[in-house]
Amino acid sequence: WRPDFSKHDVVLSGYNNLGGKPGWPEAVRKSFETYVRDGGGFYVHHEANNSFAEWPEYNRMIGLGWRDKNFGKAIVIEEDESILTIPSGEGENTGHGERIDVRVRALGHHPIHEGLPRSWMAADIEIYRYARGPAADLTVLAYAMDPKTRLRFPVEWTVQYGKGRVFVSTYGHVWADQDDPPGMRCAAFQTLMTRALKWLAKRPVDPLVPADFPNEDEVSLRPW
Repeated sequence: WRPDFSKHDVVLSGYNNLGGKPGWPEAVRKSFETYVRDGGGFYVHHEANNSFAEWPEYNRMIGLGWRDKNFGKAIVIEEDESILTIPSGEGENTGHGERIDVRVRALGHHPIHEGLPRSWMAADIEIYRYARGPAADLTVLAYAMDPKTRLRFPVEWTVQYGKGRVFVSTYGHVWADQDDPPGMRCAAFQTLMTRALKWLAKRPVDPLVPADFPNEDEVSLRPW
């Protein structure tokens, strides 16, 4: 398996190698590092955030991942929306509770969120508590409150990796027992995914807000 990443504007991965699943061949890793560092776009779809703890440059690309609490830093958003960095070893291992409908709030002003409301309801989302990593060159785009800890954790963020752009999100969960997954039908997820892909490809992001984009009180689900 030797994909030519350079032929593409964006690479989207949903691959998770937790539990002993295969890693990528070394030649592919080096090729991918070069691709992103030289200006490629990388969309880290949900479970791809869990992958490759053993790959240092992948950890740099994603900023924060599903890791042990001794692995690296975690990020919490304070009530005044300042960023609190949790040192390695403090807090908990990365984890999440049940999938829930949750109010997400944008942080700052990013092209991916242009024209959108400051907060909205996202459907069937997992809030990752204490995602860990180097957190270098990382910008939090949006956050939500975890019901267990009552702390606010990132649910969308970007990382600048060389000349390349990386987008990470915990949206878009699908499990084997879900025939009609609301997380994939969520109008917020679908809108943000499209916008993020355009931004990663360094193309203009359409600021048009879909009529069915959710408000801060109710989710909005599209037909499956």
